[in-house]
Parts: sequence; C-alpha cells; structure tokens
Amino acid sequence: MRLANAPHERSGMTAPIWTAPTDRPEAIALLREAVDLGVTFFDTADAYALGSNEELLLGRLRTDRIDLFQLHRIDHTAARGIAFLPYFPVAMGERARSGGPVARVAAELGATPSQTALAWLLHRAPNVIPIPGTSSPAHLAENAAALEVTLTEDQFKRPGA
Repeated sequence: MRLANAPHERSGMTAPIWTAPTDRPEAIALLREAVDLGVTFFDTADAYALGSNEELLLGRLRTDRIDLFQLHRIDHTAARGIAFLPYFPVAMGERARSGGPVARVAAELGATPSQTALAWLLHRAPNVIPIPGTSSPAHLAENAAALEVTLTEDQFKRPGA
C-alpha cells in the first residue's frame, strides 16, 4: 500500500504521491487501519511525498533504512522466485475505461473495477503483489476487499485480451 489518492489525481508534479499528507494524524490512522485490515506490505521510497512517506513508515519502525529492492516489471520473475510489484495497478489505461473489459467483468462479479483489476493481478501469478495507493479509509477497504473477489478463467482472460 502507498499513501496516494485516486488515479485521476496522480498526474504531474502536484499529484498527491509527490506531496506530503496534509493531515499527519489522519495518515497515521490510515496506516494503522491498513494493518488492522491485514496489509503486511507497504511501498515507500524517498521520492514519495518528498520523504514524508518514509518518515511516517520508517520512523514507526525506528530505522532509517531497509535493504529491499523491488521489481516493477515482468521479467520471468516467478521462475526466479522474485515478486512482481505492479505500480499504480488500479483503474489505469484503456482496458480500465468506463464500459471497458474490466468494468464489464466487475459488473458480472458485483465488484468495483478497482477490485476487479486487483483480483486480476492476484489471479495472474502467485508472485504478483499489487501495491495500490490510497489516502482514504473507504478506498483502503475497497482495495482490501479485492482479496475476496474470485475470477473464473474466462473472466481472467477477457481484460487481458
């Protein structure tokens, strides 16, 4: 999970991913809620929110560094036992448009397109760990609920076709 807002707010230098949270206690509460929902992986980098994202997370861990490298592209990672971490995996691109293949599958499932996109990634391979961002408790709950969405093989194939 990353502290970030909705996809339409993620462009340019003013996108929330590049700016610090305006309400620090609210951001901390969101992180605690994520833990309560079972989130065990938090994506951070010194570029996110100009370092304040790391300050929130790493300060809590009482460390200034974690030696971990992430891969954000597919390169036969499963065969090597390496996790693939899709970056901004929710509601991006042509397939995620209103009325597009992700939305059609979502309607069949009674899920949101964001949940369906996350479920699609999780269905793809066991080494896929999507890192959706959020800055709201409602979006956090929506993302976490994607773990309950199960795709049939036909539903899995359609958005990727």
